[in-house]
Amino acid sequence: MSWENPADVDFAGVVICYSTSGFPDSPLSGNVFYDDNGTSCSQTVNSENTFFYSAFSYDAMGNYSNSATCKIDGITGIEALNSNSMPLQFRLFQNYPNPFNSSTVISYQISKNSDVELVIYNRLGQRVRTLVNEIQLRGSHAALWNGKNNFGKSVASGVYFYQLKTGNIFSKTQKLLLLK
Repeated sequence: MSWENPADVDFAGVVICYSTSGFPDSPLSGNVFYDDNGTSCSQTVNSENTFFYSAFSYDAMGNYSNSATCKIDGITGIEALNSNSMPLQFRLFQNYPNPFNSSTVISYQISKNSDVELVIYNRLGQRVRTLVNEIQLRGSHAALWNGKNNFGKSVASGVYFYQLKTGNIFSKTQKLLLLK
């Protein structure tokens, strides 16, 4: 697993915990296997179980964020989704939170395996940050933007646009607001 840490001054770290019976709803309700301030980790599992992971960031005062979740099949290592819950169409959702001041999550769904590109643009239409540029499996996905450009520099407050493209099948653009 890999992620981008929030740009908050008081960011202290990330806790990732897991369960085989459902998503942990707090860092205390699952088995903790990562607690640090890095940006990636891995876990080797020799089991046929499905594992439910929740990730929580926390600040220097010990306050935890809402969780990001992921469900992994223990045999294949591939996200296991019930076919009844698979998206029937391509969708790009409004980022949350919006407006934001440190990081925001952009969620989307793809209805078939696709070459996916998710890009942040400024008001002049210039590419600011490429968040996703890869082939992704059908399902629900999310990307975190920390308000930085492709060179790791913080961008100015203002209106930005994010665009999801899936080959020649789907393209949609939404607006977001960064406040500092």
